[in-house]
Amino acid sequence: MLTATAPVDRADATSSGLRPVSSASLEALRIAFGLLGAASAVRFLARGWVGSLHLDPAHHLTYPGFDWVAPL
Repeated sequence: MLTATAPVDRADATSSGLRPVSSASLEALRIAFGLLGAASAVRFLARGWVGSLHLDPAHHLTYPGFDWVAPL
C-alpha cells in the first residue's frame, strides 16, 4: 500500500544545500590521487617503459581520412 509523504519545504532544502561543509575529505582524495600518479610516473621512468611504450611503438593507428599523416 502506498502512503503519501509530507511535502518538502523548499526553504529547508535550499538552506541544507548551502551550509558550509568540511573540505578535508576532498583534500585527502586529491593528495592520495596525486601520490598515486607520482608513484606511477616514477615506476614508468625507473623501469624504462617510457621509451618502449610511448616513443618506439611497433605500429601506429591512423584515423580514416588521415592516412597522409605519418609519425616522425
